[in-house]
Amino acid sequence: MKIVKSELGEFEIHNRYVIARFKEGMELGFEHVPEISKLLLEHCDGTSVGWIGDRINDYSFDPLAVQTMFDRLPSIASWCNVMRDGRTVDLQPYVAQMTPPGFPAASFKSLDKAIEWTLAQSNR
Repeated sequence: MKIVKSELGEFEIHNRYVIARFKEGMELGFEHVPEISKLLLEHCDGTSVGWIGDRINDYSFDPLAVQTMFDRLPSIASWCNVMRDGRTVDLQPYVAQMTPPGFPAASFKSLDKAIEWTLAQSNR
């Protein structure tokens, strides 16, 4: 595992998944897609990975920017988030607009459950 820090936040790069912890108050948009793309291409060697958004901070993202990121990075095999404040948001309605049909997505209350689910997706 390696940790990569950037102006966007901190990224834990594991063999089969990436844990993203964006900075408080970030408003992620199209201008951030190249940096995220570069990070994944440089550190994941083109292998298929699951994306885990560990929402320890409050931030927002542009759904069209996320769609662009998925279009540019077919190596992202699944997407989930961890809502630490106890809220769990059903991502499927949003994800359906941003990803190909049937794309694996989920929300969790604990990071351990998110990792477990992500690893299960990579074994499908």
